Order: sequence, then C-alpha cells, then structure tokens
Amino acid sequence: MKDSLKTKKIVIVSVVSAVTAFLIYGGLFFVIKNQNEKVAELSSISLQNSKKDEAVRLIKMDFDKNKGAIADLDTYFISKDGAVDFINTLDKIGKQSGAELSIGEVDSELDNHIKDDFKETINVRLDATGSWNQVYLLLIALENMPIKLKVEQVSLGLMSAADKMSFVSASSTVPELRTQSSAEKWKATIYLSVIKIR
Repeated sequence: MKDSLKTKKIVIVSVVSAVTAFLIYGGLFFVIKNQNEKVAELSSISLQNSKKDEAVRLIKMDFDKNKGAIADLDTYFISKDGAVDFINTLDKIGKQSGAELSIGEVDSELDNHIKDDFKETINVRLDATGSWNQVYLLLIALENMPIKLKVEQVSLGLMSAADKMSFVSASSTVPELRTQSSAEKWKATIYLSVIKIR
C-alpha cells in the first residue's frame, strides 16, 4: 500500500510535470512562431525599403546627370508661382513692341481626364492697339517666347484710317498699292493658352 501511494505520487508528479512542460513548450512555440513571423515581415519590409532606396538613389543620379535639361524643361512651362511673372512678361513684350496692350480675361482649366494632373492650362485674352508694325511685332514676340505658348486665335481690324480700304481703283482694274497713314490704328484680340505647373 505504501508502494502504491508512492507510485500514485510519482504518477501525479509526472503528469503535472508533463503538463507543465507541455504548457511551457507550447507557450515557447507560439512565442517563437510569432517572433519568426515578425522577423519574416521585417525582413520583407527591409528588402522592399532596400529596393526603394536603390531606386531613389538611381533617380537622384539621373536628376544630377540631367540638371541642365530639367532646368531647360522647367522654363518651358509657367512655374507653380510664376503666373504673375508671366503676366508681367506679356506686359513688357507689349511695351517693347510699342503697342498698347491690355490683358483681358485670364482663366485656368484642368484636364478632367487625368486625375491628379501636375499641370493646368492658363487661357489669356490680350487686346492690343497700335500701328500695323507694332501689332505685328507683338504677335511675332508672343510666338517666339521661350515657353510652350499656343496662339489659339487672333482677330485683326483697322480701327481708323485716312483712306478707304479699296485697293482697286474704280476707273481701272489694276490694283493700287495702299499707303498706310501714320495716324491709322489697328486692333488685335489675341487668345493664348499656356501650360502652368500646379
């Protein structure tokens, strides 16, 4: 009986020890498994970050190589805060041509087909008056601006002249050369569109 009590105690201690060991090993297994999953996730993130860092480094190298071309390209568009400078440049070109230039309406439009577009189109209406040569010089200067500018529409009209606009004499079918008067004024309405970075 003493042996059976001793055996029972050994069995109970063995069972408790086995259950305790099982619980400890099971707990350790789950802790190690969770740690392995975290390590695998961090390793994956580290690999992705490493690839991104490499891509960023290559992009920076490309930017460094192409700084001059990028600077030239930036001047091709109106910068983010360059709308006022652009309007001032138009005013300066008007003064240089000798024409009286007034800036009519200015509006902007986005391309609705492109989500998160980096650019917008600025539409400008200019009204200019002056001699034929002044208005013509203004148009040439606008078309030759070092910026992506498109002359959408131009309408020209003679506001005042000392003679009639008939180029053919009523008594003859031979065209006569018309001489411009120094007092005649031409009016031009010019519609421009230019791309601005947003």
